[in-house]
Amino acid sequence: MPPFKSTKRLRYEWLVDQLSKPLTDQCILWPFETQRGYGTLHLLSSGRPKVFAHRLAYKLHYGVWPNPCGRHTCDVSLCFNPLHIVAGTVAENNRDMLDRGHHRNQYTGPLPKRLRYAVKHGRELDITLYAWLVEAIRKHGDSDGCLLWPWPVNASGFPRLRDLAHRNILAHRLVFRLIHGREAVPFATQTCQDHTCISPRHIAESSKIEAWRKAGHNGANNRRGERNGSAKLDAEKVREIRRMYASGHYSQQRIADQFSVGQNTVSCILLNKTWGHVSVP
Repeated sequence: MPPFKSTKRLRYEWLVDQLSKPLTDQCILWPFETQRGYGTLHLLSSGRPKVFAHRLAYKLHYGVWPNPCGRHTCDVSLCFNPLHIVAGTVAENNRDMLDRGHHRNQYTGPLPKRLRYAVKHGRELDITLYAWLVEAIRKHGDSDGCLLWPWPVNASGFPRLRDLAHRNILAHRLVFRLIHGREAVPFATQTCQDHTCISPRHIAESSKIEAWRKAGHNGANNRRGERNGSAKLDAEKVREIRRMYASGHYSQQRIADQFSVGQNTVSCILLNKTWGHVSVP
């Protein structure tokens, strides 16, 4: 009986077997596990670290890792043909994503001259974003319109980048610093309704309370009542619940059963802990 081979070893040996065959210009596609669209497998060394298949294929073929990045010239993420993979910088890899439209916030306008130079000479993309920001503010001048950020944003939808000290910072806070020569204390808020706006005239210093009020005014946090996607009731049903309980003929549990909600929900409505903005005429 042949010795047992784990799935990890089988996949590794399958990749080695594919690379041992004469290579052509055709893509060799990875048929197993993937991550972010790229093939992945485990090394057979101590700890069994997981690596991308195209990076390992490059290492086995050329004898060195494609540091810091392995870039696909064929634009097929599942391909691990070493002839289709070249080593490059992070800036060049990001440039490829933008050119091919793979980035979620692809910039569709003309590429700024400083960014073209920076990508060509392999400088980090974060430095070029800083240069683009400074140039965009200069060109925008005193215009009252929004100046929209076309590059990456964070999970909350706000533009972000690294300053010259390589620290992560929100773009509108950096704009405030560049215009006023100091940090916004404690907050820099956007007076318009677009989180991607970096216009200096739309960025103001404010307290935490003011920031929340502006967010509510712009609709960011104004999700009370029916605007809340999980709400089972509306204003008219809330008024009816309060009228029914005030009549003295209905218990909270009976009202809850009638409107298909929990008794605690009815209690919170009657105590104005929820739906307090709805009044009974």
